[in-house]
Amino acid sequence: MEGWLQYPLIGLLMLTSLALMAANEWRRVMAILAIQYLVVFAITLTVWPLGMAAIKLVGGWMSLAILAARPPETRDFQINSASRWGMAVRLLALGLVWLVVFSISPLLSEATFIPLPMMIAGMLLVWGGLLQLGIFRQAIRVIIGLLTLLAGFEIIYAVVEFSLLVAGLLAAVNLGLAFIGSYLLTAAEMEEQA
Repeated sequence: MEGWLQYPLIGLLMLTSLALMAANEWRRVMAILAIQYLVVFAITLTVWPLGMAAIKLVGGWMSLAILAARPPETRDFQINSASRWGMAVRLLALGLVWLVVFSISPLLSEATFIPLPMMIAGMLLVWGGLLQLGIFRQAIRVIIGLLTLLAGFEIIYAVVEFSLLVAGLLAAVNLGLAFIGSYLLTAAEMEEQA
C-alpha cells in the first residue's frame, strides 16, 4: 500500500484518540480500543504480511476481552472531572500533543529512516497513551494508556523488525499487561467490598 493511503488510517487513529479522551463508559472505551487495534492492524499490514499483522489484531482484541471479562461491578468507571472544563482541558491537551507529533515526526522520520506515515501513526499513539497516563488516575485508564502506548510502539517497531518471534512477544506483553491489569482491578474491588 502506498504511503498516501495510510493518511486516512492516521485520521482514524486521531478520531480514536479523541474518542478515548471523551468516553467515560467502559463499553464505549472497549469498542474504541477495538477499532484502534483494527487500525493498527491495517497500518501494520502495509509493511508486514497478513499473517504477521493479524498477530497484532488478535493479541489486541484478546487483551480487550481479558479486561472486559472482569466482574461487572469492577467495570464501572467514571472520569473524575466530568465537567465541561475538564473535558475542554483534556481535548486541548490532546490538540497540543497532536501539534507536537506533527511537528517532530518529519525530523524523527528523516533521522531514523522510518516512513513518515508510520512515524506519525506510531507517535500519535505513543504520545496519546502518555497523555492518558498523565491525566487519568483510575487503574483501568492507566492500563488503557499503557496498551495505547504499546500499540504505537508496535507500529514504529514493525518497520524496524520483521520477525514472527518479536511480533509474538509483543502480543504476549499486551496479554500480560491485560492480565495484570484485570487482576489488580478485581483485587482492589474485592478489597473494598471486604
